[in-house]
Amino acid sequence: MARKNIPLTRILLALAILGALSGCSRVNPRSIHLPSDSSIEHQFGWALVKTAYIGLKAEASWQAVESGKLAGDTVFAPKARMIDPEGLDIGGFWYRYEDSGRAGWVHQDDLSIFKTENQALAASRARQ
Repeated sequence: MARKNIPLTRILLALAILGALSGCSRVNPRSIHLPSDSSIEHQFGWALVKTAYIGLKAEASWQAVESGKLAGDTVFAPKARMIDPEGLDIGGFWYRYEDSGRAGWVHQDDLSIFKTENQALAASRARQ
């Protein structure tokens, strides 16, 4: 029985094709999902009270009654964000403050918003 000699280039080509095809079947993730760290980033950013003090509103409206006060340079992670009843273009955003049994809404005009807590704390220290 005569044995055929297969040229080396054909064998290498076949191996390359098999390698390429097996590589296509692998599923590689395109992104990495890291665990969230609230000290780094928060859904609505981090807020810094930029005036001496502000009044917390019971509702997200200028006409709402005051439900408490916040001292200047307070840094907090807003629990919610709401568009002013007059609309975003006219009224802007209201941010929800909740801590130590106190809660209320603060208008964006009284706040500086940062992406991370560290940025907000650094801005607070710089103001003092």
